[in-house]
Parts: sequence; structure tokens; C-alpha cells
Amino acid sequence: MSTEIVDTWNAVLAKEAKSGVTSLSEQERTIYFVNRFIRDFSNGGLIGFLYNLSPEWRLLESFEEAIRRVGCESIAAVIADVRMVFQNAGELEERKETWSDYLSRLDPSGRLLSLDSKFTGADEELWGRLEDFTKELNK
Repeated sequence: MSTEIVDTWNAVLAKEAKSGVTSLSEQERTIYFVNRFIRDFSNGGLIGFLYNLSPEWRLLESFEEAIRRVGCESIAAVIADVRMVFQNAGELEERKETWSDYLSRLDPSGRLLSLDSKFTGADEELWGRLEDFTKELNK
């Protein structure tokens, strides 16, 4: 991986940290959301990613779109399934319980655990696709 690609990623992450996600172009948002998903997922699987995202469930759609833009349709489809689990999260009262209890209440059938297994190898595939996407931008 070239330093130019890493520099591009770091510049996007710095811009978001300074000015917020709304300051990013569509291409930069793609880099930001894919990078953020990979980092959070790599550090805790699907449940860790969701914990770090909580309570900004509306951003799941942005993650899905960004992942689709880099060409990972199957991973984006799993994110869409995750989004369905959280479609009613806003209707739940403010979370005043443990994360585990909240997830059990939100997802009593345990669907998230089965969806987590569909992400096997996702981080490696996404890094490669994000690198290719960034190369195209830097041309």
C-alpha cells in the first residue's frame, strides 16, 4: 500500500475530525465510512461496531452506501439486514441498561449474532476495495 493512499485516508479522517462528516465530499464520505467500519469492526466484530455507533443508528445507511460504493455488495447487504434490526431502535426509551440487555430487548431473536458470522473476512476485503477506490480517486 502506498503512502499516498494512507495520506489520503489520514487527510479525510483529519478533515472529518475538524469539520464533521457534512464537510466531506461524496468520495471522502465513502473513505471515511468504510475506514470507520473496518476499524470498529476489526476491534470488536459487529457488536463492537454497533456499540461504537450507538445511538446514531441513522448512520447505518451511510455505512451501507459507502460499502456498496467501493464494490462490496454482499457486505452492504448484511449492513442492510443489520439496519432492519435497528429500524425500531428510536422507539425504545432511552437506554438505561447494559449494552447486552439493550440488544436482547432490541433483538430478542438474536439475529445480530447470525449476521455477525456473515462478516467473516469482511475487513480484509474492504481494505482491498478501499485501496482500489482511493487509487482511482488519486489518478
